[in-house]
Amino acid sequence: MFIIQYIVVSITIIYLALWAYIKIKYPFWNIQPVYHTYDIWRRFSSRPFFIYPYRPIRTKFFNDINVKTLPYLDTDNDKRGRLIQLLRSNYVSNDRILLTLQEKNMDAVCSGHLETPFLSYYTPSIPLGMENLPPIYASIVSYPVKMYYKSSPLDKIYSETPFYFLDLLCVYRELEKPKKNRVIRELFQTHEYQQRLFNPSVIGSLFKREIDLLDGVIPLVQYTTYVYYLNNQIFPALPAHFHCEQITQETMDLLTDFLFVQTHLDLEKSLHYELLSVTNLGNYVETLRENMTYVFCLKKGEHVYGMYFFKDAHLQYEDIEGNTLQFYGSICNTDTPSLFYLGFLHAICQIVKKFPLFKMLIFENLGHNMTIHRLWREKNTPVFDNRTAYYTFNWILPGSPLSPEKCLFI
Repeated sequence: MFIIQYIVVSITIIYLALWAYIKIKYPFWNIQPVYHTYDIWRRFSSRPFFIYPYRPIRTKFFNDINVKTLPYLDTDNDKRGRLIQLLRSNYVSNDRILLTLQEKNMDAVCSGHLETPFLSYYTPSIPLGMENLPPIYASIVSYPVKMYYKSSPLDKIYSETPFYFLDLLCVYRELEKPKKNRVIRELFQTHEYQQRLFNPSVIGSLFKREIDLLDGVIPLVQYTTYVYYLNNQIFPALPAHFHCEQITQETMDLLTDFLFVQTHLDLEKSLHYELLSVTNLGNYVETLRENMTYVFCLKKGEHVYGMYFFKDAHLQYEDIEGNTLQFYGSICNTDTPSLFYLGFLHAICQIVKKFPLFKMLIFENLGHNMTIHRLWREKNTPVFDNRTAYYTFNWILPGSPLSPEKCLFI
């Protein structure tokens, strides 16, 4: 009898000690609907699932007094101007890197979607000398994406689910660290909660972290992002009858048709990504128009051998006085890696000829980009690299983290 009591007491003490450790170690994330590293029982799930499928749960970090959430397209020019001002002054912590995002760029990011994008901003309880328009401490934006994935290993087609991508989380850098952490947590929590109330048809979110990855949370996928100087490149000729064509508003059908095929494959008979996150094609039209996104396809006749996705990162490095191009996704449709790589080089060649101020290249090393990167590294040395990860909020995909080679985010 004494032994049984001893065992019960010991188990209780261990449980309470672990519970206290988790509460102290992860004060914010332990109460959030994410895939925790200590969620042992969830590793036995065989299918993806939403943690809170009906209504979001309020926590102590919910704050709708200081945090205001509204559809982005309902914001006025003053708020959009203050948002851009906050981002340009505080989003990048390195004083030698300048964010060049403009209001028209932000408008394009939040346009062309089938679901409503949202903006949340944090204002102090007591306006600092501005009664009509309090200053903005922090902000976050979300816009919809479609996630394609296999619900089970035996599935022959992708399942399709809408998510919100949480982006541009920014806080005034001069705040003291305890206050800054509190503001970030309240902003994130309140935005996610209000977003679900405004649009209950989308109940999951996706977000990205760089450098400082989350402790205690399992990422959807983790990989490395590299930064290179974009100079002294050699562009060998393509084989006869091949050409690399830039997608424009007039040729959007090339992108539309190709992405439709990739997201509606017979998974039993084809090589495929395990997971794809794709923005709405209407949004591509808007970002292409503003020269924010550059999409190229490698073609021979009517057959597409590869698709390449770039965007203007809106970052200027003080040392080189140039802009930054970001290579964030690609789709290989050939068995010849060298041909696929050549298409990538010719895409860069066309971009640099048209926009010679691009001096740096951010290389997202996941998906089929990894095939290109192995060849790119033979002649190029990175300036630096960052750990990068995507996380899901309120949704768990069994088997996470996935292999970087099996994921595409475009």
